[in-house]
Amino acid sequence: MDLLPGTEQGHRSEVAYYYHVFGLSVLSNLAIPGLAPTALIAAKSDVQIFLGSLPPERKAGVDDVETLEYSSAYLTESGRPSLRIFKSSGSTLSHLVFEEGIEFWMDGPSENIWAVWPETFTLIDVSTYLLGPVFGLVLRRRCITCLHASAIALQGKAILFAGDAGAGKSTTAAAMARRGHPLIADDIVAISERPGSFCATPAYPYLSLWPASVEALFGDADKLPMFSPGFEKRRFSVDGGAHQFQKAAVPIGTIFILAERTPGPDVPRVESVSMKDALLALLANSYAGRALGREEKAHEFELFGRMLARVPVKRLWPDCDSSKLDELCELIEGSCQGS
Repeated sequence: MDLLPGTEQGHRSEVAYYYHVFGLSVLSNLAIPGLAPTALIAAKSDVQIFLGSLPPERKAGVDDVETLEYSSAYLTESGRPSLRIFKSSGSTLSHLVFEEGIEFWMDGPSENIWAVWPETFTLIDVSTYLLGPVFGLVLRRRCITCLHASAIALQGKAILFAGDAGAGKSTTAAAMARRGHPLIADDIVAISERPGSFCATPAYPYLSLWPASVEALFGDADKLPMFSPGFEKRRFSVDGGAHQFQKAAVPIGTIFILAERTPGPDVPRVESVSMKDALLALLANSYAGRALGREEKAHEFELFGRMLARVPVKRLWPDCDSSKLDELCELIEGSCQGS
């Protein structure tokens, strides 16, 4: 196996761990919680990860000036941006600083990632950032279009659930997974264009659910384990048994835009969406869209336009009543018949 350098913070690894995530071959110096190493080892990895280690320039103490490149619109309770990205003036490095204290560095081609974190955090905590916003940025910098969505496989097609934060993307995907439909991705869906189709690429085999969602799905929030003591969300693993993970990319069949949960006798329901509204919805749910440059935004706009010629987009109105989750799933299954 390939060898990777040892790490600081009391960790050291003499073997490499290989993974396949978001369609990329990944090599890490430490085992990444929540991921299963792959037996299919690529001749050359797309991304190398050095957990608990600084970039060589930082190790060497190179005096460099960083300029702010991006600041998240989402603010923490302290009123500070949850994420800031700095650009190094003396190299191609991007420095990602999360308000909680976890830091990542990424080189220009997005082929190498380094990470350090305070002792109050665990590797499990760090992996949630790595597999979320960090890999989201890696994908976007590689010109891979992504939607802020969750996805499952139904009858050989990918069914995507997009929407605002708190709309119920993960909850809906989890409810479908409980009915035997394999999970493809949670929170970030990477899209690949192939001759005659647009495919959703598998991410990782678990969903992150708030306790209220776990209670709605399983009857008790404690039915699923917490990621770590400091992280409120629970992990719903789909690593075999009754719950499956889709390991190969599949064509996208339908994209549902989740509307606001509404009470009433006419929900849940599905509505058709005009081409214009569908395009606006996809652009609004583009993952890390604010971090894209002009050329990347133009590429994304054109791809969504081509995709809408082949993939139907529908608006899904869930009910406030969590007891109607099975009814919602039946509606989704019926709406996707023949898609």
